[in-house]
Amino acid sequence: MSIAFMQQDFGIARRLMTTPHRVQTAGYSAVYSTEHELWTMFNDFCRALTDREVTNLVRTVQSAEYLDSGCIEGTHRSHFLRNGSPVAAPYVMTLRMDRVQGEWKISARKCDGLPFTWRNVFEGHGADMSGAVQVENAAHFFQQYIDLAAHCLLNRDFEQYGPTIALPYIVVEAENTFVLQTEEELRGAFDKFCGMLQNYKATDMISTARAVEGFGPDMIVGRFSTHILNSAVTVVPPYESALVLRRNQGKWRANLVVNGMRNAKQVIGLPLHLAGMNTVPN
Repeated sequence: MSIAFMQQDFGIARRLMTTPHRVQTAGYSAVYSTEHELWTMFNDFCRALTDREVTNLVRTVQSAEYLDSGCIEGTHRSHFLRNGSPVAAPYVMTLRMDRVQGEWKISARKCDGLPFTWRNVFEGHGADMSGAVQVENAAHFFQQYIDLAAHCLLNRDFEQYGPTIALPYIVVEAENTFVLQTEEELRGAFDKFCGMLQNYKATDMISTARAVEGFGPDMIVGRFSTHILNSAVTVVPPYESALVLRRNQGKWRANLVVNGMRNAKQVIGLPLHLAGMNTVPN
């Protein structure tokens, strides 16, 4: 479906949808019963993508299960990107797929809220790195932070990335723990990761918060998944990581990351640390 939307190819989309086709959001519910109604829905969504100059629509599956042998229900998160940067708040949608004459087709979709409304669309990509964060808002803030980090890595923007990291910065990998003591060491690790993205011709880096908890107003701990893509094709196996954010002197910075990338040394090509960096064996 993502390919159909980005290529504005209703023929592809139509083959993947049933009639009737049910759609439900927070304030809207409808049943599309005709070809024209499906086309109108498809065309409206494509126009929204064009208006906001979306260059890639990335969907990551969160869950899926068989309800019976002829029905699957699952949820996914959609990300709307312009040259690797988000142009709208990601949202979660639930899809129902039915087997119709041996082919799987989408028969219903449910979403609490689509991003293409003026109250949800955000301009730019920056997160506010100052001020206390209420515990109940920790997940939203954490997502903003990892979105900003992904943008900086994809666009090799160390000027914006550097101030979001507290030194010393602890990097935990499968085999070793590295402590980045200086800005030079941080810049070296940053450049190596950016070099890996360039070698794989990555066009998108999608980070999605999975579990986030606030510990008072000055610390957030979260787990997140990362997908690195060239257009819609995965170029590095998806991996999960964890991050600790702390607020010090009014500024939020990361001071510890657990890098879950498998075979990070082989994937990146070089260790993340520099010669002379303090290495703490696990």
